[in-house]
Amino acid sequence: MIAAVVHGDVDGLVSAAILYSYSRNRNERVKIYTSQPYLLPQALLRIQNLKQLRRLYIIDLGLDQQTWGRMRHLMRLIAESVKTVWLDHHVTTVRLADELVDAGVSLVLSIDRCASTITYHMFGRGSEDPSFFLKLARVGEVSDKVAPSGVEPDVVEAADKLVLALSENPSDETFKMDLIRLWVLERRLINEEVEIRASIAARRLERLKKLALESVVYQSDSALIVDFRGVDATGYIGLLASQLAEEFKRTVFIVFNAQSELVVTSRAPQGVNVDLSTRLLGLASKYGGGGGGHPRAFSIRVPSAASDSVLRELMSHFP
Repeated sequence: MIAAVVHGDVDGLVSAAILYSYSRNRNERVKIYTSQPYLLPQALLRIQNLKQLRRLYIIDLGLDQQTWGRMRHLMRLIAESVKTVWLDHHVTTVRLADELVDAGVSLVLSIDRCASTITYHMFGRGSEDPSFFLKLARVGEVSDKVAPSGVEPDVVEAADKLVLALSENPSDETFKMDLIRLWVLERRLINEEVEIRASIAARRLERLKKLALESVVYQSDSALIVDFRGVDATGYIGLLASQLAEEFKRTVFIVFNAQSELVVTSRAPQGVNVDLSTRLLGLASKYGGGGGGHPRAFSIRVPSAASDSVLRELMSHFP
């Protein structure tokens, strides 16, 4: 049996579908789980108890530095008996690549593209319908803003609607599994449920965008900071930050509460050369937090007690 733990966004789910079809074509049973980077230890604990597991794939989950200390031993235990492969494109995973290899994990990494690209090149040609899954991989690339030029309009439209649909209820695991089955069994990019969810999400996103503009607490020539502490925008933060970054041509930071932590999600506009990962990881480490993402799309988590200090430092880091 094969198991895969994937990020629950479009890129991660597309990757899961490609691997699933490849496995079906070889009559191999596969179990798919979704996770967030900081929740990966819990997902691995579930997988550790699977019987007859031969291979484990971890896909599109940037290694979370804050939890890596607790996860290192668990990864080593799993890799001793199960072939473990990590497919990723996040900078935090690259930075800890040596430690993953030391734990017995095989790495397949790319910085310029995304997990869908990697997974298609590994498994797509052995899937049940290589041409469809190549198109689906393009959907993943569009959703992660790394698609090559000349992508078909229906692919771009599908990617946009899928991003919106998944934003509406990001904890709905049934919907995510239904999407994988839609792609693998029906070979369709979207269906009526995606259309409905995307329509609902688009309206909510517009309302949140208006609220975000009212919640700007700092702006400079290079940055804009939105204070969403106390606002329920679960599932929409990254998408909202991306839209604001492109509209204002500035790096956007949205700060919000998540349980006992402050989260800072950032997005840089296209064409702006900035490494958010280095700056934000340093800030997170200073206050006992961690984070992950890409140089131009990065998030950190710190204890809520440090909220005001982190906000002040963000303002001073991006004058």
